Amino acid sequence: MDDDDNAPNVQATYTSALNNLGVTYDIWDTNNSDNEPTAAQLAAYHTVIWFTGAEFGFPQGTGTAGPGAAGESALESWLDTNKCLFISSQDYHYDKGLTSFMSTYLGVASVTDDSGNYTSVTGQGAVFGGLGPYALTYPFSDFSDIVNPDGTAVTAFRGNNLNSGAVNKDNGVYRTTFWGFPWEAISTAVNREQAMQTVLDWCAPPTGGTAVWDGGGITNDWSEAINWVGDVVPQATDTVLFDTTSTKDALLDVTFPGTVANIIINSGYTGTITMDRPFTVTGDYTQVDGVFVVSDPATAVMTVGGNMTHTGGILRQTQTVSGTAVPFLHIEDGATVIKYRGATLDATPYSSNLGAVTVNIRAVDRVTQFCTNTGAMSGPYAGRCFDVTPTIPGTAMLRLYALTSELPGGTFNPAVYHDTTGMGNWVRLTTNAATGTAGVYTYAEAEAAGFSPFLIGDVVESPTAVTLTNLSTANNNTVLLTAVFMLVLLMLTGIFIWAQRQVK
Repeated sequence: MDDDDNAPNVQATYTSALNNLGVTYDIWDTNNSDNEPTAAQLAAYHTVIWFTGAEFGFPQGTGTAGPGAAGESALESWLDTNKCLFISSQDYHYDKGLTSFMSTYLGVASVTDDSGNYTSVTGQGAVFGGLGPYALTYPFSDFSDIVNPDGTAVTAFRGNNLNSGAVNKDNGVYRTTFWGFPWEAISTAVNREQAMQTVLDWCAPPTGGTAVWDGGGITNDWSEAINWVGDVVPQATDTVLFDTTSTKDALLDVTFPGTVANIIINSGYTGTITMDRPFTVTGDYTQVDGVFVVSDPATAVMTVGGNMTHTGGILRQTQTVSGTAVPFLHIEDGATVIKYRGATLDATPYSSNLGAVTVNIRAVDRVTQFCTNTGAMSGPYAGRCFDVTPTIPGTAMLRLYALTSELPGGTFNPAVYHDTTGMGNWVRLTTNAATGTAGVYTYAEAEAAGFSPFLIGDVVESPTAVTLTNLSTANNNTVLLTAVFMLVLLMLTGIFIWAQRQVK
């Protein structure tokens, strides 16, 4: 984050060090303003370096050094997803005062403006101890600050006068370090690069192992160590794996810390994993089998920082729908980036009270797994089977989502279909029907007065069960009767009829 005033422009000092250290980076220039990235724009990055150079406002409190209110809010959301921030600014506090962000996320207890008076600084503590002393040569006027840590942070550097010039904080989820003197004032390139490398090493995403569920415990709790191979509870840096090792149900209980790097629910795991606390996946969520029960977000939120891939098994969520629109299985990254869209029930137009509604979404490949009882012989439909079950009968608008990759190939005009009998009698819902897109998702919606099951089929060809009456050769029908063979066997049991068809 280039937040200096270009008088002088110190960007090249930072980029030169990063280039020499072999670091890949992008640059956001605020142009001496509070034009700063949102949490969604920050989401792709693990580490942010924010420098302000000589920027300050006059009178005090009117400048733009450091993140503004919106920028601080975005950094808060971003940091809460296991990220790291380095701020080098001698006038952040001068321009913004002691903000809530400074106190809470940077661990700053107090700042004395323009009183550092450092000619050198020396690293302190477990992170920066052993660095320096570094002589300081300021490329602009020295307005360095005294920055004192609170009980959640520690001093990162002390000046030659023993004042605390920088702090660092690690709360187990995010890491931050705030320097009240400019990093670019460190007098030699070798020393600057050494200090920068130390920051980057500390900020680097931790690499963890793989925790495999073996279900050996008395309870189903994630927090019970003997439920895991090696009898160790998964750490925030671990990948959690469910497979054929054990199909025992699992509970993300309130005692478990709630964060893992990745989760994989592999083929062969047929149990149910239930959330009973907020759950953060900083990396990828992958499900090919089993059942994962996502909590009502009013109780406990699930976030996924990386990719969310659902190619098999069931995602489930229960929420109350009463006279409002309620999204089901809409999972974000902790900011505003949607990782998964499931369905939406909108009871607003009907003032309906559907009570507690459970939505199940089963992913199928339409090759070996199907939503219809006719398998591959059915008409085209998206690779998601939807079950929507309210506790109180009523009417609502139902919107179903599917990724483009989950749609059948060729021309496909999505529509909501309802199996009215549960026996393969798929009927297209046409009242207030509409379709559209939302990012990488396609949706179909319609008024639904009865529930379960549903799917996204094609307007032209219904995914109905096979009967002899729908095996026609009409030009407007995508089902072609290529051969019909009838073999009449005079047997005591009667007549056997064999029909074969194929889909275009």
